Amino acid sequence: MLHDEGPFTVAIISRAIQDLLITLEMVGFALLHKKAFNHADFISTDKDKLSTWDAFKDALDASDIKEEAIATIKGRTVQPSTGTAPVGQYQDLDQQAQLLRTQPTNEAK
Repeated sequence: MLHDEGPFTVAIISRAIQDLLITLEMVGFALLHKKAFNHADFISTDKDKLSTWDAFKDALDASDIKEEAIATIKGRTVQPSTGTAPVGQYQDLDQQAQLLRTQPTNEAK
């Protein structure tokens, strides 16, 4: 049972215990997370990988965002992997999605 102890009130003591338990929980989950998502799975063995500077420039390049914004304004969908408009079965799905977006809803009644 908790009781006031000097300058510490029951509220302060309970909050300190709660903070300690949360810290211990975070350490436990961090260790489990490290085991579940091993960093070795993401290490590239390619000799052709980008230099740090080229990777930095690529990360700051916003041309893909600009292309997708323009395509969205024009009512088209851009495939993320290729940067082109959908073709084949994906074109049908894209057209169906556009129809669903343009159909009036029952809320307009």
